[in-house]
Amino acid sequence: MNLSAETITTLAHKYLSGQASEEEQTQLYHALQTEQGKNILSNVMDIESLELMDSPVMIDQSVSSRMKNRLQESIQLLQEEDTQHQSFPWLRVAAAVVMVVLSGLGLYSWHAQDRIITIATTFGEKKTIVLPDNTSVVLNANSSIAYATNWEGQTREVTLDGEAYFDVVHDIAHPFIVHTSKIDIRVLGTSFNVKSYDNDDAIETTLIKGKVAIQKANDTAYPELVLAPSQKAVFNKVSQNLVMSSVRTEVDTSWKTGKLMFEDETFANVIRDLERKYGVTFNVADPQSLACHFTANITDETLPEVMEMFKATTGIEYELNGHNVLVKGTLCNQ
Repeated sequence: MNLSAETITTLAHKYLSGQASEEEQTQLYHALQTEQGKNILSNVMDIESLELMDSPVMIDQSVSSRMKNRLQESIQLLQEEDTQHQSFPWLRVAAAVVMVVLSGLGLYSWHAQDRIITIATTFGEKKTIVLPDNTSVVLNANSSIAYATNWEGQTREVTLDGEAYFDVVHDIAHPFIVHTSKIDIRVLGTSFNVKSYDNDDAIETTLIKGKVAIQKANDTAYPELVLAPSQKAVFNKVSQNLVMSSVRTEVDTSWKTGKLMFEDETFANVIRDLERKYGVTFNVADPQSLACHFTANITDETLPEVMEMFKATTGIEYELNGHNVLVKGTLCNQ
């Protein structure tokens, strides 16, 4: 079935608005099961400006990649379920596919009877979001947050991929829960920072005020860790260990004001934050340099200025080629 990008977009729009006929729903499902259909959908997501549901959306290449990955995962999981459920399985697949695509764009999507909003940022971008309970969230670069518009249950829940600063409205009767890939953070009313990027080795939770309880996701037997202000919990994804320490909170929240503060941080972690801030990819010629530790404050410097700072303090050389940065030489003697 050969459907154009415009047709696939229109079918998705009609499906979510409840106006798609059975035949159109079938067309959407079958189109998204073909390589051609998937390629068309990829091209649609890569367009810089897409008008859908009467809302202009700007799409970054990095956001597009994350969306496509989620799309493929959803199709695979739901196809596995289809082998056990024979009644209209394509309806569930089409619903999941459209939900993933539009949620990745930051538009409304439907899951069961709830409306889910997913808001995403690109490299170098920050967004301030007000949740249904008036909780304020500042979303860091290359991150996404998902939440239901209807918070009439006993809890207020969000799902975070990336980094965000939360200023949670106090409501003792309705705990606020942040879900990440490996841990859940439960609060009543507080301010805290969560850093949970997929490609990082750890998930960090830094408490500014109030109190939070951290629990390993889907494991109630794992001991809960309670943080007090100026404490930080680091969950190591490899060892599965959760470690707490006292910190200067302004270091972990400096990104909110466009700054980056590093205190005795490895170069591997430094360049990850630089990649997110400047939208580049680092290649380090000497792998041992990734373990070197640095203390630095970066405010409004350009990337070349930052690299000149490293060159002046370490003697390394570097090359900037578009969105790629090559670091040559040895940064320190281990």
